[in-house]
Amino acid sequence: MITLENIPPATVQYDEDVSRRIVLDRVVFTVYCPFLFKRLSKSHNKQAYQEWKEKFPKNIVRVFDYGGKNSMGIKFPTERWSSDPIESQEGEVISDLTLSFTAPYVGYAYCNFNRLYMKQKGINPYEDTYKFTNVLPIYLNDEKELLNEMCVTFSDHVQELKFIYSEYLKKIFDLDIEELARDLELQETDYTSLVEVSVKQAEVDVEFLGCDQVQFEYIAETRKSNYMLRCGDWTQTEYYSKNLKSIPIQFKRYQKGAGINRHEFTWSKDASRNWLKFEDPELLYESILLGISESYLKYGFEFEGIRPIKLDGESLLQEFAEWWKLSLDITKTIIYGGATVVKFDRTTKNLREKLQRNNLIVKLESDFGRKRGIYRFSDAVERIRQALNGIYRCPECNSLMDYDYEEFAHVCKRCNHRISYSFERCSHDTEFVKFETIEPIEDEEEVKK
Repeated sequence: MITLENIPPATVQYDEDVSRRIVLDRVVFTVYCPFLFKRLSKSHNKQAYQEWKEKFPKNIVRVFDYGGKNSMGIKFPTERWSSDPIESQEGEVISDLTLSFTAPYVGYAYCNFNRLYMKQKGINPYEDTYKFTNVLPIYLNDEKELLNEMCVTFSDHVQELKFIYSEYLKKIFDLDIEELARDLELQETDYTSLVEVSVKQAEVDVEFLGCDQVQFEYIAETRKSNYMLRCGDWTQTEYYSKNLKSIPIQFKRYQKGAGINRHEFTWSKDASRNWLKFEDPELLYESILLGISESYLKYGFEFEGIRPIKLDGESLLQEFAEWWKLSLDITKTIIYGGATVVKFDRTTKNLREKLQRNNLIVKLESDFGRKRGIYRFSDAVERIRQALNGIYRCPECNSLMDYDYEEFAHVCKRCNHRISYSFERCSHDTEFVKFETIEPIEDEEEVKK
């Protein structure tokens, strides 16, 4: 068990004033009406399928139904980032609902709660994100208030899902569950009681603000002996579990944006159903905290014991940040991140322009197969990295440490203590192997954020 008390003395210099927040991210639900399982035989509604396929051919999708077989369904967005009507094709989808054409017409819903919360509060996404924009601005740092509001948003969305599902049953299948419940003289006849919503999978994030990936290096050092996959890109993502459905609690850590280090847990099966089953916001709040604590314990850590390590030479980094007119968080990433090649897309255009104005990045040379949106750090940045090797003092003997540019590590000449920043791919049954290519993952679909 790794806690603040028993981490080796070489790394016990923590930032105790760091801000932390907990957010709900992407969640997948199953929506259904239990009494329909007994009243309807499992069969494909061909008439409804043909009718709605003619009306909305682009909305027809394949679904993996509750019985374990492929079926056909129809998907509608229930919330968009755009202010245009839901029926329009404009704007990013925040949430949607898919209904199976096979009785008893189980629904499958998706919601990005980061985006939903921002839309409800009129908040713009974080400008200095490294990939995608489903991240809250860094100034939202009240952990308790934010999680409370997220729980209210979650509970409200569950109730909304029940209503939307019951309305779609009427509209698509001409099935009024409230009227049917009254005809059957059931005890409960309101849709809020007739419809059940279960969480199939959920991403829950613990975000440390004003921090960089290297400040949690002790997590990586611990996980190396079990399983770890490290990617040498801009986000420096580290996977501490395999991406398998059989693993109910998955854990990965990455730099979501400048100054935002995200610890992301993906809950599925019993984990998601047990910790996100409460519709009461207060009970949900406590249940999420319990789930996060249990998730950290599964990987050998204590939730309240996780703290970022202080970086040496921060005052000097602040001078560079002011010189470049960049935030201190971005400057930390440039100096300490260790990435040699970075990618940009339309969501990170502003960050790319800032770095280009300061001559901090250049396009890859043609002999590296110049690709659109791929840059390397400039020679000036490399010289600054070399010049800053002396700001590290050895935690063992307090001597100045030299930087090994081939091994990506600080080395003490006096006692030979090492602090490594190399990107490695390792697991329980393989040797440590450094990446030999400048782009360790060729297919962006191979690893999804």
